[in-house]
Amino acid sequence: MILKMSITSGIFIIIVLFIRRIALYHFPKRMFLLLWETALLRLLLPFSVPSRLSIYTLINVFHDRNESYNPETTCLSVCSILFPLVCWLLGFFICLLLFLFTHHRHLKIYRTALPVDNILVKRWCAKHPLQRRIKICQSDQICTPLTYGLFHPVILLPKALGQEKVSDVSYILTHEYIHIKRCDVLLKWLFATVVCIHWFNPCVWIMYFYANRDIELACDEAVVSILGEKGRIDYAATLIRFEEKRGFVLSSTNYFI
Repeated sequence: MILKMSITSGIFIIIVLFIRRIALYHFPKRMFLLLWETALLRLLLPFSVPSRLSIYTLINVFHDRNESYNPETTCLSVCSILFPLVCWLLGFFICLLLFLFTHHRHLKIYRTALPVDNILVKRWCAKHPLQRRIKICQSDQICTPLTYGLFHPVILLPKALGQEKVSDVSYILTHEYIHIKRCDVLLKWLFATVVCIHWFNPCVWIMYFYANRDIELACDEAVVSILGEKGRIDYAATLIRFEEKRGFVLSSTNYFI
């Protein structure tokens, strides 16, 4: 079942990549994100254990052993069932540990962050209420702003950000606010989950990269719609400055890019 889901979804991912290639600058970025979410659902649902790997299969292998028992044939049958399952589980746990290790490493940085308490941040928070309370912190161990946490979201700012213009800080906070409002952290965790499940499919890894990229592009599009054409150029310049400081990582956080 997993292999069949992965193959059919891989074909859909290739189609989405083709559409993205020819129409990225002609349609709203949110549309491409919706296509990735469709692929995500197809990779997650339905998720059931293949019948070949079920307990009933094993019962059928052994139920007639008294009448026609062949040790060599039986051993090969069991191995043909268990070997693919063991290989899949190995890849699944390796990918899972990779994501968890990356997340745990970042948590050490998050815990050393200090709350930001200034008039600019207080005014921004007052203008952007949300049902979930947003905490804004700063750290000297990061070089680009990011957001983490689902139920208790935190916007983490570089300590050096105090040297930036007031407008740049407002752009950054608005960008991260859109991420929080849309629950993009949860979406990134779901994309990481399908990578762990379908680790053997290169199309899924490609989807993970481009889906994360399109999450950011859709967020930028929303920010520009708020700022209007007047702030578009300044916002773009701010994005370029921080883009130079960030590299690709396996992470469930939202970066300002």
